[in-house]
Amino acid sequence: MMSKRGPKTEAGKAVSKMNAVKTGAHVKGLLPSENARQLAIDCRRLHEQWSGPDPTSQALVNQLHSFQVRIDRLERYEFEFVTTRMRGHGARADFCRDAGIDPARASDMPNWIFDDSLPGREEAQGLLAHRSELINRVKFCRTILHNPRKLRKELEEMISLGKEFRISIERRIRKAILDEAGNFTPDMYLRCFEEEYIFELFWAGDPQRCDAIVSGIRAGVMLEAQSNETLCRMRAWVFKQQLQHIAVLKQLKLERTKEIFIE
Repeated sequence: MMSKRGPKTEAGKAVSKMNAVKTGAHVKGLLPSENARQLAIDCRRLHEQWSGPDPTSQALVNQLHSFQVRIDRLERYEFEFVTTRMRGHGARADFCRDAGIDPARASDMPNWIFDDSLPGREEAQGLLAHRSELINRVKFCRTILHNPRKLRKELEEMISLGKEFRISIERRIRKAILDEAGNFTPDMYLRCFEEEYIFELFWAGDPQRCDAIVSGIRAGVMLEAQSNETLCRMRAWVFKQQLQHIAVLKQLKLERTKEIFIE
């Protein structure tokens, strides 16, 4: 009798499952759960928003759409992972109430947040505090966007200083690590990341996507400090690639439209 193929240990099975997730997220073709017509509509909308006559911007829009598809896949995988964990958590309603989490939003949270131990509750409270801070920053940036005069002044200052819109996030992180003398935390990394890309995201004119992306990065970075490291690294890479493409597209759009803002 032939023996079963595949990993025998729990650790091996976990690695195998994560490899399957990675393959599924990055496959170039359509997955059975995806709608080809809807994906085509989404891609066309991105081209209407960003694409210019030049091949470079068109290629970047295609890349941006590809990264968005991957992010959506990863979010579905994470949702399934979290809901499976929640089903096994008999006191999830009590936990959500004690931690101050809206049960309707519970499925958006990382899986470790449903740990009913004291550290799990403390992390849950921390995530809520971070989200509150982010919402305040989002409101502030939206205020700037709704004030063209202030926005024009910001742009004039940046252009007069010759500020580049794409700055290496790695350089900032390395500096922060040195400044903190080894006490660099995931939250410090996230703060660098947000400071680097917050303007690019809002210049893209999509504050809802900005909120979703930065919230996802925040949850991913905090999750990486706890568990499921492979999935987090994969998500962080996709987020970073998408943000870089948004920054390039924004710069191309600025070159085509800055006469509107600067008389």
